[in-house]
Amino acid sequence: GTSTILINGNTSQTITLTTPGTEGYVWGTVYFDAIGTAAPNVLIDIYNQSTDVKVDSRLTNSEGKFQSSPLPSTGTYYIKIPAYEKELRDLQPTSLTTGEKIVILETKGTVTGIVQDDTGQIVSSATVVLKKYPGEEFVDTKTTNSIGQFSFDALPGTYIVTISKAGYDAYTSSSFSVQSKQTVNLQSVLGNIILNSIRGTLTVSVKDDKGATINTATVTIRSSTGAVVRSITTSGGTGSTQLAPGAYRVSAVASGFAESLQQTTNITSNQTSSLSITLAPATGSIRVVATDASGAPLAGASVYIDGTLSGITDDQGELLVTGLKLGTHTVRVTKGGYTAVEEQITAGEATAIVDTALPKNNLLLYLGIGLGLLILAGAVYFLKFANKGGPKRPPMPKGPALPGRPGAPKLRPHRHKGGLPPSSIKIKKKNL
Repeated sequence: GTSTILINGNTSQTITLTTPGTEGYVWGTVYFDAIGTAAPNVLIDIYNQSTDVKVDSRLTNSEGKFQSSPLPSTGTYYIKIPAYEKELRDLQPTSLTTGEKIVILETKGTVTGIVQDDTGQIVSSATVVLKKYPGEEFVDTKTTNSIGQFSFDALPGTYIVTISKAGYDAYTSSSFSVQSKQTVNLQSVLGNIILNSIRGTLTVSVKDDKGATINTATVTIRSSTGAVVRSITTSGGTGSTQLAPGAYRVSAVASGFAESLQQTTNITSNQTSSLSITLAPATGSIRVVATDASGAPLAGASVYIDGTLSGITDDQGELLVTGLKLGTHTVRVTKGGYTAVEEQITAGEATAIVDTALPKNNLLLYLGIGLGLLILAGAVYFLKFANKGGPKRPPMPKGPALPGRPGAPKLRPHRHKGGLPPSSIKIKKKNL
């Protein structure tokens, strides 16, 4: 009952006295699963069920047990476990010997999926909403990542997902169930998740470098990641196709022309995007492989294309000449000491290979051998006569002896009368 008592002689206080046996406890054990795995450190909130006022909060101990403070046994209470969205109602306080509450937490499962469009390309940045079923009560929302994937953590139950993105029709899945600690892959349960795009149109025109229309060309359309989405063939220089919204890379090629560089274009729902592509004439290449007669590579050989030096072969005897006009070219390969080789080669869109074997040029060898033999013969001739004192000189013919030697004639000037200078010299022999 209620009593009023006097405190310090002049202060009164009204208190409520509880009859013994009229108090109890909300208590029990929390497990993660039905096999009895204790759930420690789990927050338990205790509410007065008639007033929805929280009257106590406790954490489970290492064995998963909890116990409230004493509560009037006449009241009705309920507990909430916020981390697991678990609620247990209509609880009466009891003694600690009876009335234990057993709580099994239903741990969350996982829901995953990948969103694609109707061409098989992934759809990023799509909004995915998880809803309870039936009733479609909102649970959570996610956005697909760069590979079109999404993931939810969800309590056991039945759900649906809705998916939306600008440029695509809205998607609503069939219902599916989630169990505790289970991963639900929606591709396995529901099949591929496909958003049907509200398409746009791409129109491509193809011309040559002089502005003339190329009637027939192959246009290749790739995704932003480089995967081929579609190929179309132009007619009369143009072609068109329907594409899902997004960014694409477009290139073209035609017979006799080199493939163009990839151009980027963006497709928007219910819009037409136009693209003009210019093709340059295709060029060919020739690879020259120079070897000697034995097949060994010849480095440093000069390669001429149509009379113009195009380069020198490398250590492997090779030279690649690119950027050649399609058609036939005269290829001439020369190297000192070897006979030049000349061939007619057709340069196409594939690389033509010229395998040349240069024969040795033996003219210098022959000249060297001849000169060596001549020198050798001269040396032999000299040695032969040097060993015998050399050949005898033929006798000199007899004639007037030189002055100053025995038997030499005397020379006297012949003077003319009048003392004129000599005009001649007479030689007289003196008899000995």
